[in-house]
Amino acid sequence: MNVDRWCFSEDEQRLYSLGFSSLRPREFVSLLMAGEWKNAAAGDAVLVQGDPVASICIPISGSLVVRKDGKDIMTLKPGHLIGTGLALTGQPSPIAATSTEVARYFVWPLGNIRVFLDKRPDLRVILLNLVNRDLAVKLEKLSSYLPRL
Repeated sequence: MNVDRWCFSEDEQRLYSLGFSSLRPREFVSLLMAGEWKNAAAGDAVLVQGDPVASICIPISGSLVVRKDGKDIMTLKPGHLIGTGLALTGQPSPIAATSTEVARYFVWPLGNIRVFLDKRPDLRVILLNLVNRDLAVKLEKLSSYLPRL
């Protein structure tokens, strides 16, 4: 089905275009129902180093700085999933992620996303592919910050 026939809000359309266009619009709407929109001010924490990861989010505007022990590691722009790899480990976050400016993002509490995937196993593979692609892009970006050996 053509996305244009769906009545996405401007934010929903941006989110869909940033990372979820492999989903059919109806599947995307179902995924949206498992989460909520949030706004962040500059300095608001999305991840806190040492705290467990309670949600997965994706910004549609603004950027985040990722830090470890107070040192900047990288900057993430809209479209990057935040918390996916960390949520899978169940361990406290080894990094912090803080908004560098006013931002808008969508967040899925871990419990909600687990329930969603249990009810929609057909989407599990599609969403895991999105997560894997996002992690690969972050690793490539991170490698550009490392000094050449």
